[in-house]
Amino acid sequence: SDKFSSIARVDLQSLFSRRKIKEIVELNLSAVQNKSEMKSLDWQVEGEENIFIKPSKRNKIKDEEYIIELAPMEIRTFQLEFHD
Repeated sequence: SDKFSSIARVDLQSLFSRRKIKEIVELNLSAVQNKSEMKSLDWQVEGEENIFIKPSKRNKIKDEEYIIELAPMEIRTFQLEFHD
């Protein structure tokens, strides 16, 4: 079914509706580094030309919206800070 192969949108603010989100930061999967600070590795594969894939703009989180998108089989890690 196409239902399982499409992008899912998750509204984090409604997921945590009892608290107001102050800030959200995407981390690497082990949650030890801010994803925006990560450096990509360029892999050289013998017999293939270099292919550079631009990071998806889909992964951006708009301020105050707190809606994230997940592709099928995708795992993302976030750190949320809430208002008092």
